[in-house]
Amino acid sequence: MSKPRELWWGYVKNVVRTYPELEQELKELRRTKVTPNYNTNGGGSNGPNKTTENAALRELEPKKQKRYDAVEAALRKTRRFRDGSSRCRLIDLVYFRKSHTLQGAADSCHVSFGTAKIWNQNFLRLVASELDLL
Repeated sequence: MSKPRELWWGYVKNVVRTYPELEQELKELRRTKVTPNYNTNGGGSNGPNKTTENAALRELEPKKQKRYDAVEAALRKTRRFRDGSSRCRLIDLVYFRKSHTLQGAADSCHVSFGTAKIWNQNFLRLVASELDLL
């Protein structure tokens, strides 16, 4: 009989799966829109145009930002492990690209399925910790 998961387990997996969309949304918010300000006095009627400053200040809504930050922090911590690049590759294949199962990603990263399960559990626990669920 398998061990029952914590109540937050499915939620954290969904948070990790949505990370690429949140990353793309954040990039779109921060992208500087370059549009000329056609005006006779050159500076515009509302003062100087601060497109770069405005782009840097745009953020995701707070709930989305918290989820994004949690996965980002977990990735940073995971990269610091001795085998961090393989661990991040496993997470990328399973959750971000959604191209492999955990078994397939384990084969791709040249590790056993047991090791892949441990890496997956450790990563999800890191994310849960960052979300203050542990």
